[in-house]
Amino acid sequence: MKKGLRITLRVLGIIVALLICAWIFIWAYVTYNKAGIIAKVKAGINKQVKGKIGISDVSVDFFRNFPNISVRLSDVSIRDSLWDQHHHDFLKAGRVYASLKLSSIFSGSPSLKKVIVEDAQVYYYTDSIGITNLVKAEGTPGKKSSSEIPDITFKNTRFIFDYPSRKKYHDIELKQMECHAISNDSGRLLTINIEALVHRLSFNDSIGSYLKEKTLSGNFDLMITKAKQVQLDKVKLIIDKQPFIFTGTFFTAIEQPHFSLLIQAKKINFKKAISLLTETSQRNFVSYDILQPIDISASLNGLLAYKSVPLAHIAFSVANSDIETTAGKFNDCTFTWNFSNEITPGLPRINDNSMMWVEKFSGKWEKLPLTANKIEITNLAKPFLSCDLHSTFNLSDLNDVTGSKSLQFMKGTGQMDVHYKGSMVDNDTATIMDGNIRLSNSEVSYLPRNITLKNMQANLVFKNKDLFIQQLRTQAGGTDLNMNGTIRNMVGLIYSNPEKLTV
Repeated sequence: MKKGLRITLRVLGIIVALLICAWIFIWAYVTYNKAGIIAKVKAGINKQVKGKIGISDVSVDFFRNFPNISVRLSDVSIRDSLWDQHHHDFLKAGRVYASLKLSSIFSGSPSLKKVIVEDAQVYYYTDSIGITNLVKAEGTPGKKSSSEIPDITFKNTRFIFDYPSRKKYHDIELKQMECHAISNDSGRLLTINIEALVHRLSFNDSIGSYLKEKTLSGNFDLMITKAKQVQLDKVKLIIDKQPFIFTGTFFTAIEQPHFSLLIQAKKINFKKAISLLTETSQRNFVSYDILQPIDISASLNGLLAYKSVPLAHIAFSVANSDIETTAGKFNDCTFTWNFSNEITPGLPRINDNSMMWVEKFSGKWEKLPLTANKIEITNLAKPFLSCDLHSTFNLSDLNDVTGSKSLQFMKGTGQMDVHYKGSMVDNDTATIMDGNIRLSNSEVSYLPRNITLKNMQANLVFKNKDLFIQQLRTQAGGTDLNMNGTIRNMVGLIYSNPEKLTV
């Protein structure tokens, strides 16, 4: 055997022997000094957190994070001073593994490389005056904590954030989450890999929970700067099997903490997007569906303060899609939809100051082509609709719309240019309609009397609530007919008392 190979094998053998001796020494030390180690661990935790610490057993695990050595703590609990209010331990874990850096064992100052928490629950509680169950111990003057943070892994761990006086309750179950921290000149970079189930995210219990029973996963970076800004740069999260991109900054270390956040998703199913909202919000869309996937974006900007409502703008684009509504099915629709909760700057961001609007709409309703430059719904507390509608259509397509057994449109064309403003609240007749409908080369049959009106030309003019029939000309057999007429308050009466309409 060559001399160099013999030396290498001898060195390896010495290293392995030293490792085995170290493992045996640590095992023996832990085994025969459990009570003292548990006391030291409790004292160490109490330097950071005030509370009653419970640990049933401590042992050495050689294989959890090989070749590093892990100390396993079993049945770990931290009970805080507010336990009588909420009856939950701040921490209750089946196992906690503290992995030691192998190189630090021989230095006399062992340091943590990784912490693994398994089968646990963390319950973060805040009472009505803002006191939390995680009460930090007072720091030691003249000493600074180490800036190095060990890697942390959670497995089968449930995080609950309970703030009953503010009706906040968040419940997230981490199937697995790994966090690796790297410190640099700018701050601290966190690399996170997460697989979780969101049971509920409730910022106000009275309106329901976001992401209820939705899966969440992702592998991404977070930057925490020295100015205590949390930065997200195109963070990709998979929510309910749908990719979302998050970009934004949370400013936490200033007089008025605030945030700015942009959320984007491509080709998402409309019903899936709605299912991520609160139960209250979902009920507003139960009668609507967009059958083809849409692109959606939402921007949120506001203060990080209690009862602060962020400025919200939501938009999605629809291209050549079919839409189901309470007014029937619309086909081949293309438009951009927008929402904002602040129409008048400075006023409260509530339904009264919110608006939805549609731009550059085109589509078909019951075979009738429709276009609109803009459709607006203002004051969502008492919705008010304003829109312009344009259409050029075949009169024969109206037969399916009217469903009349008396009148049958045989041929001809119609052109509509109408501006409509009206309340969407039941029994509210605040409605105005302006514009006209022109009929050309029309033929209409009155079936009960077998009368056919041919070569009809007409101009129907809407002014405010009235309808004016101008220059209606037609032929009935060998007779030429000309008519002008007026229907007063047609728009108002057609909703309230249609039987009172008179020409």
